[in-house]
Amino acid sequence: MAKRFMDNSIFDKKWFRKLPVRLKIVWFYLINRCNHAGIWECDIDLMSFQIGDFNEPYILEEILEAFGDNLKEIGDGKIYITKFIEFQYGLPLNPDVKVHQSVIKLLNKYNIE
Repeated sequence: MAKRFMDNSIFDKKWFRKLPVRLKIVWFYLINRCNHAGIWECDIDLMSFQIGDFNEPYILEEILEAFGDNLKEIGDGKIYITKFIEFQYGLPLNPDVKVHQSVIKLLNKYNIE
């Protein structure tokens, strides 16, 4: 079971405050369902099922537009949460730390700088 740090000041951030509630839930879903490098294998149907919002279907384009530079499509059906690593681990990553080694390997695999 992965555990994540959460930013309790997220509710003060203008970009987050402006989101409709249904997209705020998506943000928390992404943070909790991505891998340890901040990469989420995009499965809108599963996300919709797990969140439970069937009244208004989620659309990837809507999510990407709403979160702007906080998300980046990296190909192969994956989304990268751009500030995830900095927040969870701090920068720079240390190649001598085992968890960081794995994160660095994933970043290299998807050409993420």
